[in-house]
Amino acid sequence: MANRYVLIGGGLASAAAAKALRVADPEGRVTLVTSEVDPPYRRPHLSKALWKGGDVAKAMLDVASSGVEVRTGRTAKAVDVDGRRVELDDGETLDYDQLLLATGARARSLPVLPAAPPVVAYRSLADYRVARERSGEGKRALVVGGGFVGAELAAGRPRHRQCDHPCMWETSGYFPALKCRKTIASG
Repeated sequence: MANRYVLIGGGLASAAAAKALRVADPEGRVTLVTSEVDPPYRRPHLSKALWKGGDVAKAMLDVASSGVEVRTGRTAKAVDVDGRRVELDDGETLDYDQLLLATGARARSLPVLPAAPPVVAYRSLADYRVARERSGEGKRALVVGGGFVGAELAAGRPRHRQCDHPCMWETSGYFPALKCRKTIASG
């Protein structure tokens, strides 16, 4: 009987594991489950490449072509370790011999700035699509956060859309020398 592998999470770790499993166990059944509507992709493309006119297809990691079953838009609701079974949010169950939990991180939500229109908590390809749709000539954007994605987004986006693009981050942010205006929120 072929080994059954279930990978929970649609990021780079799950995609790399899926491809490695295909090589190590070509007969094994590999199922990757991701809550995102898109299959695994390269996240760095979200911050610069796509804003500079890059092709979404080049960001995709295409694990399905190697025989990996990809379930998008699904989340793991429960894991029965003793029974070696994962229950998905739609009620489906997946039996496994090996399980990888690689759920990654979520964009931090700020209590004073909830992720609801017009605010986009920027972390996924779906978030990129929303932000891109709202962008355009003469539009304004504020990047809150000085982590890798925020800094890269601030550096890459204005060159593409020529819009006013201030940034705000904590003084201990990762990229204090970022070439954009540092905006301090005042109460």
